[in-house]
Order: sequence, then C-alpha cells, then structure tokens
Amino acid sequence: MNYRKVNIYGSGGHANVVIETLLSQNRGLASQFDDNQQLVDSSNGKLEPGLKLRADKFEYPHNPYPWLIAIGDIAIRKKLASLLTNNNASSEPFFTNAIHSSAIVSERSSIGDGTVVLAGVVIQTNARLGNHVIVNTRSIIEHDCVVGDFSHIAPGVTLCGNVRVGHSSHVGAGATVIQGITIGDNVMIGAGAVVIRDVADNTTVVGCPASPIKTTTPAQAPAISTSGYLHPIYAKSFAEFGTPVQLPNSGAWILEREIPGNKNYRDAMAIYPFLCCESWEDLRADLDQIKHLVSLTVVPEPFGKHSPELLKELFPDCCNQNYKISPVADLQKPFEEFVSKKRRKAAIKALDKLTIEVVDDPANELEEFSGLYEQLIRRHDIRGMRAFSRTAFRGMLQTPGLVYIRAKFNNKTIGVQTWMIQGDAAYAHLAAYDEQLGFKMYAPSALYWFSYPFFAERVRWLFYGGSAAGADSGDQQRLVNFKSNWGSEGLPVYLCGRIFQPDAYAELSKESSYPESGYFPAYRQGEFI
Repeated sequence: MNYRKVNIYGSGGHANVVIETLLSQNRGLASQFDDNQQLVDSSNGKLEPGLKLRADKFEYPHNPYPWLIAIGDIAIRKKLASLLTNNNASSEPFFTNAIHSSAIVSERSSIGDGTVVLAGVVIQTNARLGNHVIVNTRSIIEHDCVVGDFSHIAPGVTLCGNVRVGHSSHVGAGATVIQGITIGDNVMIGAGAVVIRDVADNTTVVGCPASPIKTTTPAQAPAISTSGYLHPIYAKSFAEFGTPVQLPNSGAWILEREIPGNKNYRDAMAIYPFLCCESWEDLRADLDQIKHLVSLTVVPEPFGKHSPELLKELFPDCCNQNYKISPVADLQKPFEEFVSKKRRKAAIKALDKLTIEVVDDPANELEEFSGLYEQLIRRHDIRGMRAFSRTAFRGMLQTPGLVYIRAKFNNKTIGVQTWMIQGDAAYAHLAAYDEQLGFKMYAPSALYWFSYPFFAERVRWLFYGGSAAGADSGDQQRLVNFKSNWGSEGLPVYLCGRIFQPDAYAELSKESSYPESGYFPAYRQGEFI
C-alpha cells in the first residue's frame, strides 16, 4: 500500500482543505472522485466518476492507494464508507488519515482510520478519535476526550477534559463543552453553544447555556460505524458456514443456514459471537419482514443499546437472561483493586520473561494464528463452526477494530489474544496458545495484564466472555474461574430466539431425537456438542 498518495472522494471546499492538509505532510493526490456528473464532465479529466456514476466496481490493486472521504455531510460520509467497502472488485479498500503539519497532536492520543485533523488543531494526551472523524481548523480536544466515529468537530470548538462525544454527532463552530460532559449519538450542537449538561442521543441543542430544541427519532438518525463485528469483512468470513445477510434497517448481520436433514427449510443465527445492531429500534422492522426462515437465534451484544423490555418484545419465543454471566472489567477502576492476587503474581512473573507486542497489521499474521489455533483444535477435538478455517481467519484478521496482542518467549510466539473493539467495549475474541509453552509460561495472565493499560486509553469496558470452544466441562470451569479473577463485576448475557414459521418449527422439533429441554431452537439441540 502506497501511503504517500491518497484517493480523495469529494470535490467541494472541504475536499480542497483535505488536499492542502495532505500537501502539508508532503503527500499527494492519487485520484479524485465525485458523483456529480456535471463536475466530472467539466473537470478536464481531473475528476473520476464516483460509485453512483460507475457500472463497474473500483479495481484493486490497479489503484493501490488509500482513501479519504472528503465530504462534510455525516450521512453521506457514512454511506460512502460502507459503499467503498462493499463495492470493490477484489480486496477491501484502506482508509488513511490526514493530520495537518501545524496540528499539535499528543503521542499518547489515538486517531482512527479515515479521520482528518486540520490546521491549528490541538489534541491532548489520551484523547481518542474514532474512524472518519473531522476535527476542523483550530479546534481543541483536551485530555481524555473521546470522539465517536463519523462525528464532526467544527472550527474553533473546545472540548474540555474527559468529554465524550458519541458517533455521528456534530459540534458546531465555536462551541465549548465543559469538562466531563457526555454528548450522545447523532447529536447536533449549535454554533457558539456552551454545553454544561449531558446531551441525550438524537438531540439538537443551542444557546448559552445550551438547551434542547429538537429530538430526532432513531430512524431519522444516521447509523453507527460499520467496524468490528458490524463490518462486512467480518460477516463474510463466515460464508463457508452459511449465507451472511445484512438486515436493511438495523444493519445487523445474520447467517442463514440449511437445516440438517431437511433442505426444504432454512433458519438463521447471528454472526458469531453476537448480534450487533447499528440501530436496535430498527431491528423490529427487520424481524417483522422475515417470512422465509423457520427461526432466528441470537446472543445480543452485551453492551448493545437495548433494554430487557426491548429484547423481550423482539424475541418473544426465547429471551433467556440467565444464559451466561460474563466477567467484565470497568477500566475506570484501578485494576489492582479487583484482579486476584494469584493472577497478578502470575502476570508479573510471566512479564519478567515474555515480550508482549501489539501487532500493527493482524492480516499479516494469518499463518501464525492459524498454526496456534490448529493446536487448540487438535487438543480439544473441535469440530463444526468452531473449528475456524484459514479462510475464516483471513477475513477476521482483516477486520477494522480487531486488536492482535501476542506473547513471545525467546522470539517465539507462544500465545495470542485477539480483541474486537465495538463501541465503548473491547470483547475478548479468540485466543490460542502454544501447547508446550503457552500455559507453562503464564502467557494468558501476561496478555490479560497488559490489556488493562492498553485498552484503558481506548474503551471503557473489557468483556471476557465464557468458556473456550471445544473445552470439556473441567476445562470450561477452569477457564470461567480464570476469567472471573480478572473482572470487576458480572454482566448478564442473553440468549434470544424468534419463531417465524410455527408449523415448520413444531414439525422439525417433533422429528428431533433429543428430549425437550428448553434448548432453542429445539430441532438443533446437540449441534455444538
């Protein structure tokens, strides 16, 4: 990938400012795209037709340069990010960022892909900017602030310390947000406003002090960033197990599957491990439209923006709150206070001998991770969906939001823990260890201990999940105990299901060889044994 040149999508005033920002970094323009036919025709070849004007897909690697979407409108920027991801002929596009040479950016801050930081901006220590954010001219983002994906911080804005701005929000020119304030998702802050109170999702506030004048519905509000478990690359990595399908209103991904022994029927499950939604309220419309499936089984994202009441409404046939209690860690609490003494001792001992690394590009580590995971498969005789193939891992490791942390002993990788960042949580995804040295050298403890300070600068929560794939009851209990020793509290995890074809469900369940047990769906009982 050539980082010195960049593809720009857009040709308006903001695009010109972004190009000047690139030039200040001694970077150049590879190609510029726009969806306005008149502008393209009158550009004397300087503009190329965008996605709306093309019958074909963008070709990679014929154009091997990273992308920036240089359009101020949040909804358009989000739509283009999704289209660029889904409408390409071979590999996925790569989004870069642009930071003006005059900007002052702390080395301890983090800036997501597709984000632009313009002239005169100040970003202080431990600030975290998501993907496709605009930080406009001479804005100040103080220490420990968080700005969500696709948000726009307009010129001259001041975010005082510990301010949180949700995704897809706009903070108007010259606005000031005092320390510790939380601004929700899809919020509009008027120009010159002084925000001294938290602002709820989907709200417009103006004035000094700022007060609400308008509330939009979730359907009117733009959707959350498609990264992590919501990203198409991740969903499509499960194509060997069924057909990944994105629901049109909520943005959730499900995996449609044939039902063993009966090709007349199909059902679906959430893409492993959770059902994540851009809009949980809009999931209602998606589920009401499903007629061709027998049933749907999901584990809702534990930190998703849903309520017990909403889940019971959406999934009237199965809504089990007692499916699991998962240990989680609140990263605003000192982890020395709740991590068990035994685990602290093991971690400190391990870190004397091990080197812990965060891998910049997990996609390059396919062979390493697949090799370690194959040891796990052999050790526990894992079969079916949980015996992930290299094809599945190839997609997972390319997913934006996946964090790959490994432990090395004498320059040999003996353990890997992957995490998936989704919203304000990092979910323990998949882990694999060298069967000879991984546990002997306490690599799991070292990796977990390292994760606290690393993620404390990025998210609020760590989610540890349940037992390992394929583990027997003894191994499961040991793993549950291990993870519990790292959590500050427990979080209920739901199992939910909905029946769309009651007669077919009853027929299939009657044919099942398993006794009635409350398993959902009943006709698939024993599938993951």
